[in-house]
Amino acid sequence: MSRPVGRDDAFGADRRDLVQRKLKQHYRNTPYVAAWLLGRDKSKRRDDRYLFSALTNPKIPVSFTESPRILSYKICAINYLLLYKAS
Repeated sequence: MSRPVGRDDAFGADRRDLVQRKLKQHYRNTPYVAAWLLGRDKSKRRDDRYLFSALTNPKIPVSFTESPRILSYKICAINYLLLYKAS
């Protein structure tokens, strides 16, 4: 879902905290969340536009991550390929 977040006065850690708070509001039951900055609104408020995304069933990635964990591999990311643009 694409939503406006923040104001012009939220920078740095304040903006990061604002985005994390929004992610927790929308996706409470999963640790697999992400937010992508899409740009700024052209309106008077000039809010940032973010795309929020989550794997809402956290049981699904566990089955894919269990084997590498048993072999002592570290997993650095879980990517949802449909979110990437085709170039």
